[in-house]
Amino acid sequence: MLWQDILLFLSGYPVIVSFFGGFFGGDETILFLSFLSGQGILPFWAVFIFCAVGNTFSDFVWFLVGKSRLLTKILSLRKIKEREKHFQLIKDKLDRRHPVLLIALSKIVYGSRIMTILYVSRRGISAAKYLFYTTILNFAIVYLILTAGWFAGRGINKYVNIIDNVNMAVLVFVLLAVFLYVMKIIAQKVYKEVM
Repeated sequence: MLWQDILLFLSGYPVIVSFFGGFFGGDETILFLSFLSGQGILPFWAVFIFCAVGNTFSDFVWFLVGKSRLLTKILSLRKIKEREKHFQLIKDKLDRRHPVLLIALSKIVYGSRIMTILYVSRRGISAAKYLFYTTILNFAIVYLILTAGWFAGRGINKYVNIIDNVNMAVLVFVLLAVFLYVMKIIAQKVYKEVM
């Protein structure tokens, strides 16, 4: 009964739920909401647009925190300076060559998002430029997460019949392997540049 009440509430306010899910929640929350979208409880468009907007607002709030004087005082503490040295070496090398790549990696690598946002805000990137980059990246990442969650919500077994042909399945796996190989080469190249 409680679960039905929760679902009724979520379906009644899809825009608000999606915005706050993107703002306060992480990728896991977006995945959950996209699963509900696949089940038909939330509209796909609301989850996509408002999770991305909420995620962008959240990033921008952290960006503004990074520009604040309070953060300058906190970062002046000795322990924090020592822990930040290694993190900053990697970020400095990426920041000089590929600032967009630095922001993109922060959204993919778990646990580095807020530190990277604070770092980027302290490096002097303009708020408008950061907002532009993070908006595009957030919409792309939310779309990827939303698609995976939506298919899971619909029941991926409904789509397995599409791949009855063994040749089609082999082609999908080959393309996936090529994609992963190309991503590995790109990651190694970036890693060599950083180190």
